Amino acid sequence: MQVEYDPNEISYDELLKVFWSNHDPTSLNRQGPDIGNQYRSAYFFMTRNKKRLHKNPEELEKSGKFQKHVVTEIVPGS
Repeated sequence: MQVEYDPNEISYDELLKVFWSNHDPTSLNRQGPDIGNQYRSAYFFMTRNKKRLHKNPEELEKSGKFQKHVVTEIVPGS
């Protein structure tokens, strides 16, 4: 899914907070009972500036919030 937003209404940082708080970044290739790499957890950034703003998986793991390894991919979008 590609999200378009109005930065006057919500900041990019706020969108990322929603992303990281509304899915399980430790769940590899699944969503509930659905399994396969099409269900992988991923964040696709469109510009280097946007990449800079994301929380990286290592930072999330160090926070102690998750008991398992964070598997969310951070990759360039197209």
